Amino acid sequence: MKKTTVVILLALAALLAVWNFQVTQAQQNVDGPLKIAVVNVTKVLTECQANLDREKLTRTKETEIKTKLASLDAESNVIRQELENALEPGSDEYKNQLVKWFDKMAQREAYEKAQKQIFAAETQAWMENIYQQFLDKITQIAQSKNISVVINKDEIDLKPQNLNELTAMIRSRKVLFNSPNLDLTAQITEELDQAYNQNKNNQ
Repeated sequence: MKKTTVVILLALAALLAVWNFQVTQAQQNVDGPLKIAVVNVTKVLTECQANLDREKLTRTKETEIKTKLASLDAESNVIRQELENALEPGSDEYKNQLVKWFDKMAQREAYEKAQKQIFAAETQAWMENIYQQFLDKITQIAQSKNISVVINKDEIDLKPQNLNELTAMIRSRKVLFNSPNLDLTAQITEELDQAYNQNKNNQ
């Protein structure tokens, strides 16, 4: 046997020994057999009570914003009607009302932009908070059940409209099968709701 072949075989044997050692160490770090669970992240975050309540508040806020915008539009239209039908172009009153009209239009635009930015900032902060609660709850449940890994199992019920959509759905699907008793979706949703309702009652 050539010297080079011997060196290669020895190197492979050494790598195999290291790999076996690492696998053994990893198995020793897991209490018992590896246990994997799944959770539908989208379903939990969409159907939890915290999100349902926030959607109600969002709809109420949207109604308030639309009412305010409609009021500003009505005030702006009154001034515009005066400018078009009642005032003499070039007169002092016409100039004053023209300034008021531009101010009202600017006020409407500023209000709408501000509300959009406020909503985006509040939504991001809320999502970060609820997602962290979600992760904390997963960790708590997984540790209590001696689960080693939790995998996202988002299920989209929409029927693909074409081959490209079908291909994208197939590629994005992470979990092909799981035992029903390893799906934590319902439990996590229930426990998040319990914590949310308890916190709401204490406020």
